[in-house]
Amino acid sequence: MSVTAAWIGQQRGVAPEHMRVEIAPGVTVPRFAYIDVADEPGIPLTINLSVVLDGDTYRVDLMKIRRTAPGDDVNLVALRSVRVHEFVQRGLSDIAHDANGNPFSPLAPLDEDVLSGYRAEPGGAATLQAVAMTYRMATLLSMRPAKAVRERFRLTEATATVWIRRARDRGILEPAGRKVEPLPLHTFEFVQRDVFEDQDV
Repeated sequence: MSVTAAWIGQQRGVAPEHMRVEIAPGVTVPRFAYIDVADEPGIPLTINLSVVLDGDTYRVDLMKIRRTAPGDDVNLVALRSVRVHEFVQRGLSDIAHDANGNPFSPLAPLDEDVLSGYRAEPGGAATLQAVAMTYRMATLLSMRPAKAVRERFRLTEATATVWIRRARDRGILEPAGRKVEPLPLHTFEFVQRDVFEDQDV
């Protein structure tokens, strides 16, 4: 099975500062990307998703579906197997880049030695930045961010809540309830006209 993603700016040669968004100091994610889905068990379809960071979450702007082989059909039964939300999460979970331009996943499990360092300094800048990065990435993928922090750092619910609150109090994580505006209309039109329209997916 294969769910892969590519940063559209990377394909088009667009300057990174115009095509990526910083979610933590030195950590960026693509504003625009596309996701290819193929060879998924029980899904006789090839699926291509064009996604855009709109407001505080990734949204699907365009979806293309094609049957995989002779005898397959793009029918209602096949379409019911298209788990768009899951494909977006799987495709974009490791598309963040660090300050050196290296890809990594802010949601990937942490090694025990890394966890020990965070637990030794639960109020340290490095710990709170990692918490904020995980929380922010989970929000972008429409996941439950507090649950993502709890599971990644292997914390109790109460301890995860404390760490998240510390990150907010230090200004590393945005305040709860912050209103995030959707894409401006002119940007939305640019996305559909110039970013995804010619995308060969």
